[in-house]
Amino acid sequence: ESPHDLMNAGRVQHTGGALDVAMNGTAWLAVQDIRGEEALTRRGDLRLDADGRLETGDGRPVLGEGGAITVAAGFHTVRIARNGTVEARAAEDAPYVAVGRLRLVSPDPATLTRGPDGLFRSPGAEVDESATVTVGAVEQSNVEAAATLVELVQQSRSFEMQTKLLAAAREMDEGSAALMRVE
Repeated sequence: ESPHDLMNAGRVQHTGGALDVAMNGTAWLAVQDIRGEEALTRRGDLRLDADGRLETGDGRPVLGEGGAITVAAGFHTVRIARNGTVEARAAEDAPYVAVGRLRLVSPDPATLTRGPDGLFRSPGAEVDESATVTVGAVEQSNVEAAATLVELVQQSRSFEMQTKLLAAAREMDEGSAALMRVE
């Protein structure tokens, strides 16, 4: 697979979840991998863990401008703005206070590499100040199952044809060798 193909966005499914985000355009979300280093994902099903740390559905800490984003205990409601700002408020009638901003980057597709953990890396990826998210939605897989199945069938048939051609070439070679031995 080529990194260019990975940049094709999947379908956006609206969930209504206050912490669900779908990255718009070429934006990627920065998360922390198991080694504590920055990695990129388009997975936007976010949640707060027991310590108030914002993480993806698979438990990866979401990075902001100053590291992992954490919401202090006691906040009543948390929301994410279109520009990626994470806001919280202490009570229903209290104003929202910014607690961080999602680190959204738009890397050059040629620099993206997939790690064995399924996350992507792009050395030197800078924050994209113009990147936005769709709140209350998540991006589905960018794989089209029907098209992939058709391609798999075509490749299987091509393999069968090449195998038959090799068998025919071997038979012709053996036939030529037999003729040479007779004389």
